[in-house]
Amino acid sequence: MKLPDGPTLPFFVQTLQLIADPLKFLDLCTQRYGDAFTLRLLGRNSPPVVFFSHPQAIQSIFTTSSDKFELGKVTDVFRPLTGSTSLIMLDGQQHQVMRGLLMPPLHGKRLPTYSRLIRDITTDAIADWQPGSSLPIRDYMSEISLQVILRVVFGLNSGDRYDRLKQLIEPFLNNITSPLNSIHFFWTPLQQDLGGWSPWGKFVRQRQQIDDLTNEGFGEL
Repeated sequence: MKLPDGPTLPFFVQTLQLIADPLKFLDLCTQRYGDAFTLRLLGRNSPPVVFFSHPQAIQSIFTTSSDKFELGKVTDVFRPLTGSTSLIMLDGQQHQVMRGLLMPPLHGKRLPTYSRLIRDITTDAIADWQPGSSLPIRDYMSEISLQVILRVVFGLNSGDRYDRLKQLIEPFLNNITSPLNSIHFFWTPLQQDLGGWSPWGKFVRQRQQIDDLTNEGFGEL
């Protein structure tokens, strides 16, 4: 099957463009190649990645059986961040088993509680918005997402562990999404722990602090 057209630049140039300004790069690709285009971002020997933006195509993807896709090949570059058992790393039967284990808490009587909590988090975050003003929407979305992770996923409320995790996760997410640090996920030779002063060394230490604090909470159960 022929893949959709896309840039013919070397993979490392495409990767640098995506890291430097992802929204601008993807918008330019959409304007030039249409709603579906192919990029090569994951190294010389990695598979091409097809991007879709048309709502109907996206709906088809999300309603198609998961065994039709091999997401793990694309997301493998983020294994140091998510670990090997994250849903986005698994394909086929492994994905179905893990998804089945995670789904029960997301059904039934808990859903109204989650929806009210997410609504309250969002309402608080946007309380100072004024009509006609320009806003750094990414900052607000990051704050809302972090609150949802801590309060809905981890089940934490204000307190010592909540504050400590928030203080760790905020700079961690900011670091890994910066161009200087995100490039390390695409070029494994850069993944060298040269101490806490080095980009990868700082990432490893921040990740370990978050893991330790998260596991501390499970140990109390």
